[in-house]
Amino acid sequence: MSWTLLVSSLQGGSPTEVPLPKEGTAYVVVSPIASVRQLWVTSELQPVLHLQLGQISVDRHGAKLKAIKGTLSVLPAQANSAPSTDAAFDPRTEAYELQPQTDLHSEVIFLRHGDVIGSAMAPNVFTCRFNKPEIQVNSSAAEAEAVERSESDSVIGTLEDETEDENDLDLDDTAIAVSATQAMFQPNASPLLSNEQRTVVQETPTVNRIDRDTKFFAPFEKNNEDQRNGNTDGIPRQGGEQTDSELFSTARTAKSQPRELESTVVESVPVVQPASMASSASGTIAPPTATSYTEDGSLDVQKQPSEPPPEKELLRLPRKRPSPLPEEDYAEVKSSSRSNKRSKPTARDQIDSPTSRKSASVKIVIHNPQPSAAKRKRRTSIDSTAQDTTPSRSQSNTSSAQKYKGEAPRVAFSHSAIALNSQAVKFLKKHGGAVANSVDDNCDVLCVKDGSLTKTMKLLESIARGIPIVTDKWLLDSATQDNFLPFEDYRPSAPDQEASWKFSLDKVWGKPQKPFEGYTLQFTFELQKSYTNFDEIKQVCRAVGATISAKKSASKRIVLAKDSGDKDFAKFTQDGTKCFSKDFLTNGILRGEFDLESEEFLIQMDGPSATADTPKANRKKSRKS
Repeated sequence: MSWTLLVSSLQGGSPTEVPLPKEGTAYVVVSPIASVRQLWVTSELQPVLHLQLGQISVDRHGAKLKAIKGTLSVLPAQANSAPSTDAAFDPRTEAYELQPQTDLHSEVIFLRHGDVIGSAMAPNVFTCRFNKPEIQVNSSAAEAEAVERSESDSVIGTLEDETEDENDLDLDDTAIAVSATQAMFQPNASPLLSNEQRTVVQETPTVNRIDRDTKFFAPFEKNNEDQRNGNTDGIPRQGGEQTDSELFSTARTAKSQPRELESTVVESVPVVQPASMASSASGTIAPPTATSYTEDGSLDVQKQPSEPPPEKELLRLPRKRPSPLPEEDYAEVKSSSRSNKRSKPTARDQIDSPTSRKSASVKIVIHNPQPSAAKRKRRTSIDSTAQDTTPSRSQSNTSSAQKYKGEAPRVAFSHSAIALNSQAVKFLKKHGGAVANSVDDNCDVLCVKDGSLTKTMKLLESIARGIPIVTDKWLLDSATQDNFLPFEDYRPSAPDQEASWKFSLDKVWGKPQKPFEGYTLQFTFELQKSYTNFDEIKQVCRAVGATISAKKSASKRIVLAKDSGDKDFAKFTQDGTKCFSKDFLTNGILRGEFDLESEEFLIQMDGPSATADTPKANRKKSRKS
């Protein structure tokens, strides 16, 4: 295996062959002098005499061309044509250009047989040629034959010597003659095999395989044979020669029929019934002149009597049906298993009668029995049970996808497992939807993670504004079905949070809640600092209808303070103002109502906040017991 470059000549002569190393690197260079520039390839690079344009690396994988300091063009080899330097000027192909190497970029291409390499800096080109290796195989037969010839020559020479000594012996001595004959060695011209010879025994059919329909003609041919042999009773004679050959063999041939037929279509095979078979039912035999034979003894079907014989329609059925058909496609054939002598003959009995065999058509239909009523009832109950055990919220309703009406939704996410660069979000944007960063009047739905709920500002504001809350499965199923699905089937299920927070999500889901409408909420300074973003709290309060003010003269004022360590708590308690914790606001939004007389979220006087930050003068001294 070697590569050679055909370097074209500037004078138009024959190209020069330059062999490439079997494993190594050759350099594509050009002379730095503009007047004598010519592409050339060399294995030793001399910077003074050569301007390197590229290099060719050859290894056991092939030859690769890499551009170094100049642009090199590679013209692919023409299909079904020998490589030639004229291919560079063929306009039917487009050359690949390798750009010079930079610090961060280099271009390499594998060369093929017939590729033409050129450059804009020189007028000549290279043509790649791959020389296929020639493999010489030493035949073992020739060596064996040479060995046999040498052995035969030695044996023949020995026999000739022995013959010269035996000329003086008596020729009547047969024992000596026989021994000499047995010692003769005949050279064998066949080569010695390297491996032991194996004998393959394969059964072949004794006669040509015929179609399966031949079995319908077998009674007719046998009857004709009996007529020629004088046997009219249909009983084979004993002692006669067996003339019938074996029609079938266990060996497979090209005409072998498959065991399972894919087709379930019943195929009708019209068979001409001879007069001899028709008359056999009544006990009479047709005269021999009714049937003619050819010289070789085969039946001549064309020379039948002028009267058209009756036709019998035989139906060929598949042996095995690969898959059951629907029950309504089967033709039901019911027949009584008990024999009733007094019953009237059925249509099937009339077909099987001897008088109707001339013109009747036998129709055979095979069908699978229908499942019993108990099995159908059990299957129906199993299907209904499986459907009832599936939660209604987890069932995907594809038919209800048509019920979604309106513009493409704007979706907000809160503690969601869907990434913003996921396929579900791409589906949302592709169908006109958008991702909402905040929950406002332009938001249509809020997606949360399936499982437990988290009290986030987006969740509270969605409940306050009546924005539907769904799980991530809604958007995932919508992307799968390529259509937005209704929100009702994907409500979150959080029974633990509903029991802990004493609210019902179904009661407030999708319904605007304004329980604090007309009230003024006042937050202490310590409580305001505890929120990460108090502006979101203000937005939630406005959504539930409340106003935020620090004036004591405000009507219907509700003061919210920190549970512990609040310095302003003592000031409000001195005036007799009740202070509630921040859970009073969140649970009021979740429940859609609140109770100012309840002590569930009321901060008590003897709590930690009352004793920690109250001035010493105002603290109550505990009584000694």
